[in-house]
Parts: sequence; C-alpha cells; structure tokens
Amino acid sequence: MSRRVVLVVAAIAAMVAVASGCGGSDGTAETTAGASLSKAEFVKQVNRICAQGTQQVTAEFNEYVEKTSSSSSGKSRDEVLAIAAAAVLPAALERRISEINAVGTPREGQGEIDEYLGAMQDGVDTIQGESVTSLNEFEQIFEKANGIAKSYGLTECA
Repeated sequence: MSRRVVLVVAAIAAMVAVASGCGGSDGTAETTAGASLSKAEFVKQVNRICAQGTQQVTAEFNEYVEKTSSSSSGKSRDEVLAIAAAAVLPAALERRISEINAVGTPREGQGEIDEYLGAMQDGVDTIQGESVTSLNEFEQIFEKANGIAKSYGLTECA
C-alpha cells in the first residue's frame, strides 16, 4: 500500500474515532464526568485514544482490502480503498463512542469541541448516507473537522 494511502487511511481513522465517541446518539455533544478536565488533559487523553484507534482501524482496513481485492476486479485502486474505508469506518465509530465519552469535555474550548463534533457527525452521516467513491472525497468530507482538531491540539485526531 502506498504511503499516501496509509496516511489518508490513518487520518480518516483518527478523525472518525473521535467523532464517533464524542457525540450523543442524537448527534449532539455529551458532557460526562470529565467536564472538570483541563484542556491539556482532555487533549492528552483524546490524542491517546485516537492514536490507538488509528492503529486498530488501519489493521482492519488492510485486512478488508486483502479479503476483497480479488472480488474487486474492474475497479480502480482508489475505488477499492474508498469501498474499504466506507465498510470499516462506521463500525470503528461505534467502538470508540464509549472510550471518548468517558473522557468528557474540557472546561476550556467547549464551543470548539461542539463545532468539531458537529463537523465530524456530519462527515459520519455523509459516509453512511452516500456512496463515497474516492479517498479524496473522504478527505473533503472531514476537511472542516480536521482543521478544528488541529487548531485545538488534537494532532492525533486530524
């Protein structure tokens, strides 16, 4: 797998991991016991969760591509990778919900986190509701959320 593909998959996996875990079932942000966390502690915990999630999702993605590559004749490599991402990422989102919700939200930057979560939830809804056919589309879907994550310090999640 090319370096570009690995980087795109890792970025998508990290973004999705945070998005899935920070939203409520109705798409709004939840506040849990972590509401007393400092921004620095929140960032540290969420970055750790994202890094671990990225490793897991990347492994699942690679396994999916390996299993389905023989049945994907006639499709471009980019199409095959987009199909794999659409198949793997929603399940990864569900696995991360409880981990990120357990972190809660920080005292500082609640508005930024809410905006980030909204952008991520929009991306998740798009993936689940539409046929995404290229990795470039995945990058575009999560472009806003990535920018917010980076500016907030969630470097492992962007």
